[in-house]
Amino acid sequence: RIFAIPSKRVSPKAAESLTRKELETLLAQPAASGADGVRDLAILTFLYNTGARAQEAADARDGWFDFANRTVSIIGKGQRQRITPLWPSTVRLLKLYRDEHRRKGVPAAGRFFVNQRGGAFTRFGIRAIVKRYLQLAARVCPSIAGKRLSTHSLRHTTAVHLLESRVDPNVIKSWLGHASISSTSRYLDTDLNH
Repeated sequence: RIFAIPSKRVSPKAAESLTRKELETLLAQPAASGADGVRDLAILTFLYNTGARAQEAADARDGWFDFANRTVSIIGKGQRQRITPLWPSTVRLLKLYRDEHRRKGVPAAGRFFVNQRGGAFTRFGIRAIVKRYLQLAARVCPSIAGKRLSTHSLRHTTAVHLLESRVDPNVIKSWLGHASISSTSRYLDTDLNH
């Protein structure tokens, strides 16, 4: 009898993403004058540049980064490794954070991003930072307030902006660490709209 109950078909909602103007507003929110502001800006920029998930940002290790070659080797879902390029501005910001603003002492388990107590971030800590700055940005840019945004929205924003820049979907698949092209294909509809 249970199998006779028809399943409810609901089309999935389109993932929310930020426009370039909204992204600029978001990245303008951290106060880059203090250590935590530089760290938070580095986290937001890292999430956008790499399309990393919150857990991947929390797990980022010093050894993942190859600043000389402007790449980061991210270990993501299913322990799959992907190498993602870093933009020159991202490299400068990450090095500034690491060299001048990161909490001194031995970072927890070699983690790149360190919280106020010198410990490792969790994905919830990363999400809290993103949520705080999205709320601040929504005060300045009302279009942000009308969207349901999260840390994962930065990942969607990365994919959409790469598609708008005419990057091949197979490259975006590798960039984001998708197991198959079907995971990336949901962004193609957004690209057709643009």
